[in-house]
Amino acid sequence: MNEKLEMTKNSLYNVNEIKDIKENPVVESVLLAPIKAIPVFGDLIDSSTNKLLNDFQQKKEQELLDVILQDDHSITSEMVNDVEFIINFA
Repeated sequence: MNEKLEMTKNSLYNVNEIKDIKENPVVESVLLAPIKAIPVFGDLIDSSTNKLLNDFQQKKEQELLDVILQDDHSITSEMVNDVEFIINFA
């Protein structure tokens, strides 16, 4: 199987996992509550973190699409059936 495709898929998977952990209600209420309690700066840090994670996720999605489009071999649907944003797009 295409090693570069697998590495890119794993990288995207890791970013998605980090984003899911950050958006978990328990993490939001227990770990991030003290940070959000700081007036102005708490909201700024939270929104900055969300923006950075979203941008990083989009970058990794674009990298995966680039690998798929530039591949010399055939990439089958079975190779990308575990990539959520591709399945949602389809």
